[in-house]
Amino acid sequence: MDERHIRQLLRRMADGEPVTAGAGTFGQAFAPLVFYARQFGYTYTDITAGRRQLLIRFVPDPSPRARTRAAENRARYPDAATGGELPPPDPDAMALIKAQGYFAMDLPISEGMKIGLSVFLVSFVSMALATRFGPGIGAGVWGGALALVAVGALFNRRSRARNSALLDAAGFTLTTDPTGRRRYLPPADPPD
Repeated sequence: MDERHIRQLLRRMADGEPVTAGAGTFGQAFAPLVFYARQFGYTYTDITAGRRQLLIRFVPDPSPRARTRAAENRARYPDAATGGELPPPDPDAMALIKAQGYFAMDLPISEGMKIGLSVFLVSFVSMALATRFGPGIGAGVWGGALALVAVGALFNRRSRARNSALLDAAGFTLTTDPTGRRRYLPPADPPD
């Protein structure tokens, strides 16, 4: 992730208002943006797909732990937004953020429905190719694409199980939002 995007986010957070930041791709941008926002008192509330990039919405985190961490980091890294030193990234925190984001980006439909939709699309494209280039080409594309769908489903199932286990072990709570999307919420602050 380009530090320029992180510093731009930090500058936009300076007024204490909610911020929406664009992230080019999920894997490269999401975790660093969320990590540095958390270091300075913000938390992300939603991820949506924009025209060319992901849009991440951040709001001030009112929890005592977040306020304390933000005050410490502002004192320790006063010029972080303008080119000064940034807090060092924490690989464990980044792994948790990526796992949390995996569920935030997941579509609110069942795995069977995703596979069914993929098979339908593969069949439709294969029939179009068979009409245009002959049944041999259509059948070859259909078989190869179905194999990719099966491998993708297996990979998705393993990723979901791995990320779920990581978040459960860290005390995150699985919830379902009103749109049916599953999300993991971080552990609540202990009472003061």
